[in-house]
Amino acid sequence: MRHKDKDYIVAGIPPSRLGVGRLMAYLVEQNQNNFCIIYPNIKYPESDLETLIRRVSYLEVFKQSFNYAYSKIINHFHFKNKIGSLKSRNVILVHPQTIGLENVTKIVENNNVFIYLMDCSFFCVKSYNHIEKSFQPCSLCIGGNYEFAKLNNCKPFPEKYKLSTNVHFLKMLQKSSSKITFLVQNYSQGDLVKKHFGEKTRVLKIGMFASDFIENSKNLKNKREIDEKYNFDFVYHGAVSEAKGLLYTLNIASKLNQFSFLIPAPYEKCKKIIDVQSFENGLENVTFLDMRWETGLKEYITNSKVILCPSLWSASIEGAVIKSFIFNGVVALVPAKYSFANDLPESIYCKLDDNSLDRAAEKLKELIENEVYRNCVQTNAQNWIYSFLDDNKHIIEKLKVACAKETYEE
Repeated sequence: MRHKDKDYIVAGIPPSRLGVGRLMAYLVEQNQNNFCIIYPNIKYPESDLETLIRRVSYLEVFKQSFNYAYSKIINHFHFKNKIGSLKSRNVILVHPQTIGLENVTKIVENNNVFIYLMDCSFFCVKSYNHIEKSFQPCSLCIGGNYEFAKLNNCKPFPEKYKLSTNVHFLKMLQKSSSKITFLVQNYSQGDLVKKHFGEKTRVLKIGMFASDFIENSKNLKNKREIDEKYNFDFVYHGAVSEAKGLLYTLNIASKLNQFSFLIPAPYEKCKKIIDVQSFENGLENVTFLDMRWETGLKEYITNSKVILCPSLWSASIEGAVIKSFIFNGVVALVPAKYSFANDLPESIYCKLDDNSLDRAAEKLKELIENEVYRNCVQTNAQNWIYSFLDDNKHIIEKLKVACAKETYEE
């Protein structure tokens, strides 16, 4: 039967300026009493420990690290008690890995559950289905055979669970999938869910949105002056991760050493990935700058010629991609299998090859040297992005409709 009580959103990540935290900030801002939203009130550091040490005093590093550890311990019990009392409710789970695998298992057992997917953690322990030194997504665990994960010693991410514990959880999810509704961001993600759990799996497309998608976007319809201070040929817009395409980008930078590349991260943080291989022409044309969106990256994205977002996993809607479309419009993507990029019209972006770095480099060289081509891509992209924003901004309403379609029955 249908319950009159409120529906719930449970997330393991609080509102913040980082990744899923930006979505949570938007959900809390737009909620208007539609859902009871539960999340741990954790005080995350402003950046990772290495970056903090370079930016601020050791006292500030200690203060932020202590606040994070203390808030995590205190909130662990408070958060667990809150969600442990949920029974016979409509519950939307956001980022199950950080909610806690035991907590999620209990919620699935006792409630009508919806999982709003942020990544590939429903079948991949690493969350990003990608194997190091590869330029394509990994599909070896789709369907529930985790022997490869064991042989490859895949490391659960972002939470450092034991591999066996994470695999046990994923098998539970597979057994329970017939009573779970999976809320996906894009059509290809829905196809991937059905590929893993079966064609009869309940899937609803919700989309994705964050407050900073529309920040100053109204002004972008006007012609912008290019500020040479922030102008590179190519800017990589992604995390320091092979799965997000950093190694792929560095390989292309080495092949196109006549052009300038910006990596928005300190060299020291990228060194582990850089040391994986030697680059044929070196990386003298690559500049590494430690910055975030709010501390300069936005200006470089807006003013540079081409933005590279070459995720190599089956990526859903990434904030970096959407902001690159909004604030620049000339975006290069790898349309990996089951990814959001795979759903996009090819006229709005530069399609990069995941089989040949040489072909990808040639495509980008053409994009830089052919201003007419570049302008055409930008115009198409900026026409498309406004329809995307209009279609995706009503996330709360879509989540409410999803709960109305599938209600708990006793």
